[in-house]
Amino acid sequence: MPALNILSADIGGTKIFLELTQHQKQACISVKKQKFSSASYASFEQILTEFLPPLHAVDIACFAVAGPIDSCQYRQTAKVTNLPWQLDNTLIQKTFNIPHIYFINDFQATAYAIPHLKNQDIEVLQQGGEKPSGIRAVIGAGTGLGEAILIHTSSAYEVIATEGGHQDFAATDDLEFQLFQHLQQQYPHVSYERILSGAGLICIFDFLANHSHAQQGQMVQDILQSADPAAAISHAANHLQYPIAEQSLHLFMKIYGAKAGNLALSCLPTAGLYISGGIAAKNLNFLKNSQFLTAFNAKGRMQPLLAKIPVSIITNQEAGLIGATHYAKSLA
Repeated sequence: MPALNILSADIGGTKIFLELTQHQKQACISVKKQKFSSASYASFEQILTEFLPPLHAVDIACFAVAGPIDSCQYRQTAKVTNLPWQLDNTLIQKTFNIPHIYFINDFQATAYAIPHLKNQDIEVLQQGGEKPSGIRAVIGAGTGLGEAILIHTSSAYEVIATEGGHQDFAATDDLEFQLFQHLQQQYPHVSYERILSGAGLICIFDFLANHSHAQQGQMVQDILQSADPAAAISHAANHLQYPIAEQSLHLFMKIYGAKAGNLALSCLPTAGLYISGGIAAKNLNFLKNSQFLTAFNAKGRMQPLLAKIPVSIITNQEAGLIGATHYAKSLA
C-alpha cells in the first residue's frame, strides 16, 4: 500500500502552522513543518508556494480556518478572520494539484485533536474519574467563545459543533449582575461570548474601572489605548502591576469556570472537559490559582457529579494542526 501524503494547516489571523506528513499503516512521519506570520504575506497561496517542497505530491489536505466556511457540494470557501483573505478549495486544488482539500473550522480541528493529545500537551486541573469511552467536551475562549462535544463511536470520535458561546449570560452574584447591566446598555443580547473573549476581557476591565471610578487614571488609559488591550490587561494582571487588571482577569476566570460547568452539565463529559484557546494557555498559572474550578463545580446539588468530571487545559499550540491531520486521515 503506497504512503499517504497529508498537508495540514491551522490558519489564524496572526499566525499559520503548516505540516506535511507521510502515513503508512500505523507509522506517521513529519516531512516538513513551519510557522508563518499571517501579516507578512498577501495570500495563503503565497505561503503554500513557499512551503511545499518541489515535486512532492500531496494526496489530501485539511485546512483549519479561523473564520466562517461556506460549503456547496465539493466547493468550500472561507473568509479568514482579521485578514483580507478569501480561500477557495477548488482554486487551491487546481493551483497546487492537490486532489482533495477540505476546510474545517479551527475550533472543530482542536476538538478532533483531543483524542490524540499526549500527556505533555495538557495540564490537568481536576483529576475526576475518567471513563475513556465516554463523552468529551471542549470549550475555548479566544477571539470568540467556542464549544464542541465529542461522541465516541465504534471506531473514532465524532465532533458535534455547537454555538453554545452565544447562550444568554447568567450572573451568579451582584457584581456579575452589575456587569450584565453594564453590557446590556451596549448590546441587545448579552451572551457569554460578550464576556469570555479577548474583547470581553476588555469589557470587564472597562466595567471595573468605571465601577471603582478609576476610568480616568493613567494606567487605565494606557491599557485601553495600547495596541492589544486584552494582552495588556493579562500582562498587568499576571505581573501584579495593577489591581483592576487582576480583578478583571479573576472575574473573567470565575465566569469562564461557571460556563464550563454549564457545558459539563449539558453533556456529562465523563471522558473529560478540555479548555482550549489562547487566553487559558497564556494565563495558565493565573487560571490555576483563580476561582475557575470552584465556579465550575459550584452547581448546588450537582456539585458531587461535577467533581467527577476530569478537567484539563490544552497547552499545545499546534492542537489545531494535529486535529486537521487526523481529520484528513479519516477521510482518505
